[in-house]
Amino acid sequence: MFRRRRDRERPSPVVDVAGLAPAWRRAVEDAMDARRRFAEMTARVPTGPLRQRLDGMAEQLDAAVLRCWDTATRAQAAEEVARTLDPDEATAELKAARRRLERLGDHERADRSAMEAEVEALSLRHGAVQRALNAVDEASDRLRMLNVRLDAAVAHALELVLAPAASDQADRVDAELRDVVGQLDSLRSALGELDT
Repeated sequence: MFRRRRDRERPSPVVDVAGLAPAWRRAVEDAMDARRRFAEMTARVPTGPLRQRLDGMAEQLDAAVLRCWDTATRAQAAEEVARTLDPDEATAELKAARRRLERLGDHERADRSAMEAEVEALSLRHGAVQRALNAVDEASDRLRMLNVRLDAAVAHALELVLAPAASDQADRVDAELRDVVGQLDSLRSALGELDT
């Protein structure tokens, strides 16, 4: 769950990472750290056009933190489901069934038909487990890369604070943040499709 903290500065999203496994927690904490650094950096900027731009970027960072948390939560759930399906057992059973099928002679048609049906069912199970595991691996890799991009956007925003006249830089930072949020939405949706 998340809630907004009330303070004098723009509130940052507060998410509960306690229920996440260490790898997923780290991804969310990295996004939260980027948001915290951005808030610290922009807190000293006086009210005006630059501050308005930075406040808009803060909203994008807030969205990124929340989507990162939701994505990590979904990825962890997919990982837990895949583990309950026991990937090693699924692989071993499929290999064993294929070996039994190969040993059947042509004269054992009835047995062959039943064995082919078993291999087909085990192949479907194995494929589902592998897709879930691959989605989890991809989510981990993409979250890591999106956090790197968040850090880069925060660093570019620092340049704005140091050289406020660089409005084209503001457009690039804003576009980068929107793209990261869009990529997180895409990743979150892909993980949601595993549930269906």
